[in-house]
Amino acid sequence: MHAEILIVILIFVQTLQGCKANGDCIGGPDNPCTTYTECPTPQYEDCQNGVCIDLPVDVVRCEKNWLGSKSCADSNYKCDELTDICVPKVCGTDPSIDVVCDPPTYSENNCANDRKTIFRVVYGQSCDTSSNSCYSDEPRDETVETCSGTDVCENAECRAFDCNIDLCTDPARCKSNGECIGGPDNPCTNYKDCPTPQYEDCQSGTCIDLPPPLVRCEIGLLGGKSCADSNYKCDDLTDICVQKICGADFTCPNPEYSENFCSSTDSKTIFRTVYSQSCDTSINSCYSDEPRDETVETCSGTDVCENAECRAFDCNIDLCTDPARCKSNGECIGGPDNPCTSYKDCPTPPYEDCQSGTCIDLPAGLVRCEIGLLGGKSCADSNYKCDEPY
Repeated sequence: MHAEILIVILIFVQTLQGCKANGDCIGGPDNPCTTYTECPTPQYEDCQNGVCIDLPVDVVRCEKNWLGSKSCADSNYKCDELTDICVPKVCGTDPSIDVVCDPPTYSENNCANDRKTIFRVVYGQSCDTSSNSCYSDEPRDETVETCSGTDVCENAECRAFDCNIDLCTDPARCKSNGECIGGPDNPCTNYKDCPTPQYEDCQSGTCIDLPPPLVRCEIGLLGGKSCADSNYKCDDLTDICVQKICGADFTCPNPEYSENFCSSTDSKTIFRTVYSQSCDTSINSCYSDEPRDETVETCSGTDVCENAECRAFDCNIDLCTDPARCKSNGECIGGPDNPCTSYKDCPTPPYEDCQSGTCIDLPAGLVRCEIGLLGGKSCADSNYKCDEPY
């Protein structure tokens, strides 16, 4: 009787563990599974296509307690109700989601270098939705309080201004009325002894206002010195902003150029005008140079310049005023093969003369008469008259 009871209990336990009474196991080829819970070790197996297979290494089954609630051993995971698989929790700042990023933490309060501001450092977290995890933000300063009036910050608290502490490095330098060394009864040794060193200087033991246009250098939180005007630099000896030196502290602007143009003295050269700047070290500034012409190109062969470009020589345009004076070889009347009969045959009659059939330049001192629209002749200089044959 006892043996029969044990056999029944054994068969019942085997059935719970996935085995059938005939010895076949659910999840095998003769007895396909329908859900992972029918597998022999459901915590580590899954049911796919009626077959029980091991869960992948990185997949973990949810744990169930005796009341049936489900959970995951890793607190960064939650149980997927459909698959009973542990999946990563989703982060954010909404309390209704899985993982709420840590609230900000703060450093102790501190005094800023301006001695008026009380601040603290904020260490916060934000959510990276791509990885569903929280990350630390860059620490940032947050103003807690700004001391009012003449109050100053000390030990992260505002207190009343005290000349002995806040103005002079040596309490003996303070007068009873709160003035500091730099007055007639308490001479200064340098500008830092003065009540407002940013705007004062020490001369002959007396604090005086900085004469305009002198400006004291600005000193940063880390001790670095600078000037508000980028054209100035800080003199390390006096802590006064001085003009930067061209050629050493800065360079003059690059040259600028005009549009190209043809030379007025010859017909072959293309120029451009250069507008440059040079450094005057005596005044530490750049000045404009005299504009100068710069050759861009010289036309080759018989080519000539027109509209800032080289083109082929054309007798009708470039040599003779009357196209009929040009020969087929490009020479103009007035040359050895085409003798002139008067100065009017020459290419530039106002500046040439015809002698023995050849065009020559007018000798120095001679000026051709000007001929008006109606044919009248005159001279620009009223002390001269026109010689009629010319």
